[in-house]
Amino acid sequence: MSPVEAQPPLHLSYFDRLLQLDRHGAIKLVERFLLDREGDVAALYAEVLVPALVHTGQQWQEDRISVAHEHYISEVTRDLILRHGPRLWASPEAVHSTAVACCAPNERHVLGLLMAADILRAAGLDVHLLGEGAPPESVGDFVAEVDADVLALSVSLPEHVDDASALIEGARARRPSLLVVAGGRGLAELPDPAARVGADYVTNDLRDLHRELPRLLKRPSPGSSRRDRPPQPS
Repeated sequence: MSPVEAQPPLHLSYFDRLLQLDRHGAIKLVERFLLDREGDVAALYAEVLVPALVHTGQQWQEDRISVAHEHYISEVTRDLILRHGPRLWASPEAVHSTAVACCAPNERHVLGLLMAADILRAAGLDVHLLGEGAPPESVGDFVAEVDADVLALSVSLPEHVDDASALIEGARARRPSLLVVAGGRGLAELPDPAARVGADYVTNDLRDLHRELPRLLKRPSPGSSRRDRPPQPS
C-alpha cells in the first residue's frame, strides 16, 4: 500500500486555485471549510485568508506572480470577506464601545483591516472604518469627534512603522484614554512591536484579538483610567 500523500495547507490550496483563475473552486473550498468548522469565520480568516494573502504578497515580492494575479487574488478575497464577515456580527454582544479602524499612513493593503473590523464588531464594538489613505491629522480629529474607545491600526509594510507610531501618538494626544490595537506583517518581525509603535496590544492572529478584547477594554489606558469613566446615559 502506497503512503497517503500529504495534503497542502488549505491556504495554499486556496492560493493555487486562484492562481489558476479557479474562482469557483476557491469559493467552494471556503464554503467547505465553514461547513466543517460550523461557520467559524474567525478561523477562516486566521487559517486560510490571512496566510493566503501573506503568501500572495511573498510570491509577488519574489516576482513569482504578476501584479495582475496579486490583485485578482486580493479582490476575490475581498468579496469573500464581505460575504462571510457579517456572520461574525449578525448577533453581536451588546454594543458597549466605539472603535475607529484604519491603515497606517501610505498603506494600500486594507483586507487585514476589514477582517479585524469584523472581529471588533463581533465583540460588541461600533466600528467606524476609515480604510486606507486617511491623513493622520484627520484620524486624530475623527477619534476625538466620535469619542473613540479603541483605535485599530493595520501596518502591512515595515517601512510604514514610523508613520504608524506618529499616527498613534497624534491620536492619543487628542484622546488620551484611547486603547490602541495593531497588527499586520509590518510589525511581525519587530522584537517588541507594541512598544515600538506605542500600541497597547499587537497581534497577527485575529482569534487572539477576539479572545483578548474583553480584557483589554477593562484595562486602564495611558493617560486616564478606563474604569473611572462616568457611566454613559442609557
